[in-house]
Amino acid sequence: MTRALRALRAGADLIAMARNRWFPGEHGPVVDIQCIPRGLHHPWLRVWRAFSQLAGVRALGLDPADVVMVGDDPEADIVGAAEAGLATVWVGRAGTWSERLPVRPDRVIQSIAEL
Repeated sequence: MTRALRALRAGADLIAMARNRWFPGEHGPVVDIQCIPRGLHHPWLRVWRAFSQLAGVRALGLDPADVVMVGDDPEADIVGAAEAGLATVWVGRAGTWSERLPVRPDRVIQSIAEL
């Protein structure tokens, strides 16, 4: 972490592959990768939140405007995809969306079967 902090202070970019804070484990919630960029975050730090979605779209040779992200994680799937310019469909319950998030999904479905 110290080497990463020093590199960031010297001008390196931090590319966060996911924004997940936790995921459901066998015995309850488990800390996910988000603790790393959060632990290094500072006003001078730029975090590329939409990197994984945009990288995948570009690797397939697609235009982000032609792609829809379907996901069940509001922060990692929906916010990241929206920031990358993708349309979004959240598999969840409409009443459980956090108002603290910077975007809302384009569509909400209850089950992947609705696609």
